[in-house]
Amino acid sequence: MNVSSNIYLIGFMGSGKSTVGSVLAETLNRKFVDMDQVLEAEMGEPIREVFVRRGEEAFRERESALLKRLAGRRRLVVATGGGAPERSSNRTLMRSSGRVVHLETSLEACLARLGPEETSSRPLWRDEETVRRLFERRRDFYRECDMSLPVDGRSAAQSARAIAAGLFPQEDFSVRLGSVECPVYCTFDAPEVLARLARGRRTALLTDRKVDRLHGDRYVRGLGVPLKIGLPSGEWPKTLVG
Repeated sequence: MNVSSNIYLIGFMGSGKSTVGSVLAETLNRKFVDMDQVLEAEMGEPIREVFVRRGEEAFRERESALLKRLAGRRRLVVATGGGAPERSSNRTLMRSSGRVVHLETSLEACLARLGPEETSSRPLWRDEETVRRLFERRRDFYRECDMSLPVDGRSAAQSARAIAAGLFPQEDFSVRLGSVECPVYCTFDAPEVLARLARGRRTALLTDRKVDRLHGDRYVRGLGVPLKIGLPSGEWPKTLVG
């Protein structure tokens, strides 16, 4: 996966897209976007009222327009609306600009997660039989994804870590610096892996200043306040002289 690509979370109402998405964005140091929240802010009223006053088609048009804008950005974690994948153009747009992750859940779990107040705010949540038919219809659209993760029985943090590990699996290799063979670990969870490798040792964190601004705090927390040396960005500070 291109590290700059967006991550789109799809799934039925109550599958946990907003909660998991927020945790996933924090885990990967990305910006989180909840499409339903953005649409409510832009349209100036709750989605349920939009359906009543303007109709579902008007909402779907705005939803697709927002998705198109988001597809032009990078490094986002996007919680889509439950019905967004029903449009083939939306599915194509998500697949071409990122990776699509389906939060797979049972309808019973969705029913358990959503209380009366939450279901009353969702325009397509009518009687249980109608919702069950909607759930079955959307399952085919949700299958068009890059990764499907069963989330029932998992916490948001567990789901987020499973998604990150699935999209960015750890790669281990080595490079030779002069006569020394140096192991390299590529992983989304680098601070934790580095802390494990450095446990019980005195450590120094050598980093360029741009990387430090973006990720330094995570490594300092993981390593327990090591000696930190910041270098200017560029190739010349990495060159050993003498």
